[in-house]
Amino acid sequence: MASIQDPEDRVLLLIWLASGFIKAGDRNASRSHLEEALALTPRLPLDWGDTHRMPKDEALSKIVGVQAESHDWESAFQTTSLIQQDNYRAWALMEIAARQVTAGDLAAALATADRLKEPDYRSGAKFRIAKQLESLGRYREAIDVLRSLLDDEQTSHQALVSIALLQVKLEEFTAALKTVEFLETRPLSQAAESGSPLSGRTQVLNQIIQTKARSGDFAGAESVVAELPIERQWLALERIGKIQGGKEGIQKIEAAFEQARPEAKDCVLKLLALSYEKVGVHEEAVRSANRARTAIGAFSVKGFQESFPGATPQLVKVNKRHHYRELSEVQARIHDLDGALTTLSLIDDSQERAGALSSIAFVLGYQKKPIAQLNKIIASRSSQERADAVLGYVMGRVEALDLKSEPLSPFGTQYCHWHYQ
Repeated sequence: MASIQDPEDRVLLLIWLASGFIKAGDRNASRSHLEEALALTPRLPLDWGDTHRMPKDEALSKIVGVQAESHDWESAFQTTSLIQQDNYRAWALMEIAARQVTAGDLAAALATADRLKEPDYRSGAKFRIAKQLESLGRYREAIDVLRSLLDDEQTSHQALVSIALLQVKLEEFTAALKTVEFLETRPLSQAAESGSPLSGRTQVLNQIIQTKARSGDFAGAESVVAELPIERQWLALERIGKIQGGKEGIQKIEAAFEQARPEAKDCVLKLLALSYEKVGVHEEAVRSANRARTAIGAFSVKGFQESFPGATPQLVKVNKRHHYRELSEVQARIHDLDGALTTLSLIDDSQERAGALSSIAFVLGYQKKPIAQLNKIIASRSSQERADAVLGYVMGRVEALDLKSEPLSPFGTQYCHWHYQ
């Protein structure tokens, strides 16, 4: 480490090592590294400026984070007192409060939050405390903390929604719905910063549906769908079908397809393709993927403008590329390589096409397909595309060898659903 002279690099390395020593149970070594890092902070700039180097206050806040990780509260507060900028000082105190919760001292965590005199930072710290309690399964204590934020116009909406979502985790569904119904009786100004009353109710209903479905109560989950705004009901049906799986789940996904907006139908069809493949109905999987390709080809400015006013031809073109790319990966996952290559040919951007090719190669590697199939997809490609595809294939093979690794994550997280959540 002596060869590292740059103060920013050296501080970051020392902080990283200090955290590692805590995990290894050597608190003395951790403290020694943090003291060395602390001594270097005066050599850091006061702000980002034109150099884009880490400011002193950011380094100090990172040091506080590790001191709090080791439960060295006295040192953590001393370092916090050196921080000049409000945002970094607030972050440091929030980190201390979160660690105090983990250590089992909620009263100390709340006292730390109260050190923040600015209302926004203080409420932010309490939200952080509630989130930490939630992560520990201490839902009722989290609700109590959130209730302390209900008298503040700026935080009451978010607090009520958070309380309702925790009540869902406790399976207190009626209480959760009553909590969000209270939003509708509040002045609209109280929801201005954090969304409308409807969005809060929709979040809670969606959580109830997913909780019921995950517990195996699919009929109960489906009975709640009608309470959602009609334009969101298809997404709920799709989620239930995805959780339920099998033929019954496929039926719900089919129902979701009928209700989905035109610019989202391909998303449902992709999930349908994966679902059919999972139950061994390969022909229907391929047919669903082909229908998805047709749906993407039918994207239009008019159709997009119904959901996204102001949508431009360029936006539609970009979305086509993204959705074709995702479809090509889905087709590889359902073992329809010819279909994947056909879809690949419809992507009119070389960079997007190269990315799709690499994703297909990754799937082939993960599925342990013979190298001959990789050669098939990289024939006549540029040297860079071939290199990227080979790397993708190798990464897929490595992923498949890792027994602790999760299988390929379900489709839908990259492009298809983000703007509907």
